[in-house]
Amino acid sequence: MSGFERKIDKLTGKNWQELRFAWLDLIPEVAGPGRKPTELLSRNEMIRQQSAFAGQTGDHRFVPEFNLAGQLFHESVYTLHTATRVSCAATQQALDGLPTWSISTAYQGSLLALRSLLGFCGIAYLEMSNCYYLMDVLPSDRRSRRRRPRRIHRSLSNEVQLIKIQQMHHTHWWLMFRRMLRTSFDLFSQWRYPFDHALAQCNPSIVSKHRNRLHYRGIWFFDDLFDHLELLSFGRFDSEECQEVADKLQEENGSDGTLFLCLVLLGISIEMVRDLGKDNRLAEAEINLIDRTLQVFGNEIVTTWFGNESA
Repeated sequence: MSGFERKIDKLTGKNWQELRFAWLDLIPEVAGPGRKPTELLSRNEMIRQQSAFAGQTGDHRFVPEFNLAGQLFHESVYTLHTATRVSCAATQQALDGLPTWSISTAYQGSLLALRSLLGFCGIAYLEMSNCYYLMDVLPSDRRSRRRRPRRIHRSLSNEVQLIKIQQMHHTHWWLMFRRMLRTSFDLFSQWRYPFDHALAQCNPSIVSKHRNRLHYRGIWFFDDLFDHLELLSFGRFDSEECQEVADKLQEENGSDGTLFLCLVLLGISIEMVRDLGKDNRLAEAEINLIDRTLQVFGNEIVTTWFGNESA
């Protein structure tokens, strides 16, 4: 186990019903859907002061003076808007016969979607004064870490957890996601993407393999450097094929596995906000704007994947 994995083992598992119950009380008022956050958590003075204690102990909890969770939600939903737009671009490149370009764009979209997904789980990555931290704004109460909570929301702490780490790189994000798959109860199984087993056994370094070969070794996977191709199968899949994602990502010569992963992560993040929108008008406004983006910039791949919402 790496040093980073030992650090993220301090994060508690998640339960969507608990998180949902908490978010409904914490989603902040904003000027309108899609608005860029005016203040970032990484520039928050209270967090900066508390980070000194995390620097000493490696793991520090404190009771925030105001709604840090609300700030994280705003940042995460804005990131989800960007992930949606980037993912639509990746699917359009696939349809336009530019599969290599699509792989590059889809990987960016998948990281944005992953960052928003982890944010909806209460977890943020912060860089402050050349130091790096993981922050969990909705950690479980320390007394409930070893047992499944009997009552929704009762096991969530009113504290915020700060863990000092080394700078995160791409592989670390996928390690974090794999831990979520392994430790969280009912967090992903309720969505329509039965992919958790396939991704849980996928080496995190495999996920970024195609992107790294393209960006750092200049390996062009398809003959689309000078012309558009007609690849009728690239990107034509639906959410029922999720168990194939591990095999797609491990192919040597490039595949639509990265685009597949991008749409999976985007879909889960969208479903989280859609679920909150059933009982919260602010989340409903955000999901309506996301649906509009899927309609305006969508295409046959987006329609196949997201169904009526993008029709």
